[in-house]
Amino acid sequence: MTNPTAVVFLYRESKPLHREILREFVRAIADSGHLSVCVAPAGTPLEDEQLDHFEPYEPGVGGQDRMAAAVARAVERFDVVRLVSSSEDDVLDAARLRQLHTIPGTDVETALHFRDKNAMVTRAAELGFRVPESCVPHTRATLEAFADRVGYPIVVKPYNGISCVGTHKVSSSAELAEVWPLIQADRHDMRAEQFIAGSQYHIDTIVSDGRVVFEAVAAYAVPLLDNYRHRTLGSSASADQDSPLERALLASTAKLLSGLGLHTGIAHTEFFVTPDGELVFGESGARMGGAFIFPLYRQAFGLSLPYMWVRAELDSAYDPAPEHRRNVAGELLWTGAAGVIDDITTESELLTLTGALEAQVWKAPGQHVAPPTGAGSQGLGFVVVGGDSLDDAKANASSVVDRFTVTASARG
Repeated sequence: MTNPTAVVFLYRESKPLHREILREFVRAIADSGHLSVCVAPAGTPLEDEQLDHFEPYEPGVGGQDRMAAAVARAVERFDVVRLVSSSEDDVLDAARLRQLHTIPGTDVETALHFRDKNAMVTRAAELGFRVPESCVPHTRATLEAFADRVGYPIVVKPYNGISCVGTHKVSSSAELAEVWPLIQADRHDMRAEQFIAGSQYHIDTIVSDGRVVFEAVAAYAVPLLDNYRHRTLGSSASADQDSPLERALLASTAKLLSGLGLHTGIAHTEFFVTPDGELVFGESGARMGGAFIFPLYRQAFGLSLPYMWVRAELDSAYDPAPEHRRNVAGELLWTGAAGVIDDITTESELLTLTGALEAQVWKAPGQHVAPPTGAGSQGLGFVVVGGDSLDDAKANASSVVDRFTVTASARG
């Protein structure tokens, strides 16, 4: 008897928005005529979801091996036509599991180009892109010499980092002396880069059988390293996506992704634009953009990134079309307060404000809020705001975020 066809997806959940992504995965799989198999840590509460099969594994030490065993059990039970990872943490493991079980999709070499920033940036340079100068911080003297050569500030970050965690912007020799003890033991898992001054953009792309089926450009409100510990993380997308700069960013991203080996899948790519207009490659991940980016495009174009991604994986003829086009700005909700929340602005209050299209608040009074340690680390929620023009959308978003307040207190 032939096993039923299925799509396996590796799932991790840390924010409520992740559950929406899961549901969009399941919907796309069902619409493509396959069964959905979720491989996720044991204890993930999925009883009320419309999954065809849940294959749990125990997380923690040895969790990757147990995840692999869960995938193997799914392969025995189903004819697995695709394996998708919802988290950047699992991109490389997913590629290895595809290779082990002969499942179509992104291979290990391509996955390494998206997870190993040393390989990624080297390959981008080979493709003709300008990239930041860089070095491996073998010793403190290596870093000092690098900074003397390229000038402060420099950026020190993990070669396989996610969401700016463990990333340091170092603006002086005194700051370097403070950062060195933090990275000293893990120095060969780190890389140092020249800081690129200018604007920063993210480009989100879905490719099916070498064909781009969705692409969009959004501008970060400020560069990420001037952002994630000091103010909310935000970006904006224009309705028409047709300025000379947007066209150049889209063309450069398509060339880059092809050169990195992405034949079918999704990518979140970042470029800098210097004050004189030169494009400088930042980095790219073979995963969906996090934070508010899924809702940002949902409001900009009426399209669902996770749904389109899975449909494109399964059907090379899939061709989504925007339902509408809006100028939008998205912002993560952020606070400088820390402790136990006494009061917090609600979703319904945010949605009464000018231009607000969508809002989620994930914290409530009585819950704890900590100072931010990386992009999106506080997990407070997000807003997406529209406007008659892009500047109008950005101004409305700034006004909405200013109205979001959190009061918190230390409690014994």
